[in-house]
Amino acid sequence: MSSKILNNDEDYKIYLGFRLRKLRVSLNKSQKNLAKDVGVTDVTWSAWERGQGQPSASHLETIANKYRVNRNWLLTGKGDPFTVLVVAGSIEEYMARAEDEDFDLP
Repeated sequence: MSSKILNNDEDYKIYLGFRLRKLRVSLNKSQKNLAKDVGVTDVTWSAWERGQGQPSASHLETIANKYRVNRNWLLTGKGDPFTVLVVAGSIEEYMARAEDEDFDLP
């Protein structure tokens, strides 16, 4: 992603703001805490959530990487919000390990 603003359309900013708020709420974080994690002020984060501005591509990349957010969902609203992390091999191996009583899911 480049660091330029991705889209100046007002509707896009509003819907992106909805997704940012949904992300923050699902992470159980305050605007202040999430903003600090991303490297902006809580005033900036609040403006993004209200559709009054939008994160740069580099801020979106930080959000996606730090919280394992699906980039497609973040940008378009399509797909699942969070990406799946498979720790060991295939999902089948992971699920087989999860069925073992001695294995705790992360």
